[in-house]
Amino acid sequence: MKYAIARYRLLLLGLSLLIPAGCARTLPAQFYVLSPLQGTVLEESVREKTSVFSLGIGPVEIPEYLDRPQIVTRANEHEIRLAEFNKWAEPLHDNISRVLTENLTGLLYADAFIVHPWRGSRSIDYRLSLDVIRFDGSLSDTVSLVARWSIFGKGGKKLLLRKKSSYTEPVRSPDYEALVSAQSSALAALSREIAGGIRLVSNNK
Repeated sequence: MKYAIARYRLLLLGLSLLIPAGCARTLPAQFYVLSPLQGTVLEESVREKTSVFSLGIGPVEIPEYLDRPQIVTRANEHEIRLAEFNKWAEPLHDNISRVLTENLTGLLYADAFIVHPWRGSRSIDYRLSLDVIRFDGSLSDTVSLVARWSIFGKGGKKLLLRKKSSYTEPVRSPDYEALVSAQSSALAALSREIAGGIRLVSNNK
């Protein structure tokens, strides 16, 4: 009888250990993408003042600490954190290049936008290169975008303009959706500055 009771108690103990393990679930990963400018309409004044040209976009470079699936945030100036369950839906390098191209398409009057690496024999009048230095932030704080960019002419080889730009955008709530939204706003601001630079060199040719 005592042996049966002991077995029963062991069985109950085993079940009590298994139930929490069975109920515990791995949190599903959340995937994010940067978003382009919404509702950008090319003004007629821009159409009149901007020459028609072809623009090559790239290469776009990002630092290695950002070149990973996990979204990177800052704990402080010297420490970064990788989000285990919050990731980019595509490589960040490709996401930045794609969104930048979409933004410039809405901001510039050009007959072609060609993304690096070039395919085919289409020639380009101007080329934009972008080197992202920093593109991260903190939840419920701000995001920072720091980048060097250059515009080349003469088939994309002669340097016409080179600048370093910095943008800071507030993160509206303590979640990754708000963080990525703020990063999209920072990239939109950079896109507007780049578009102004391209209009300047194209009108002064």
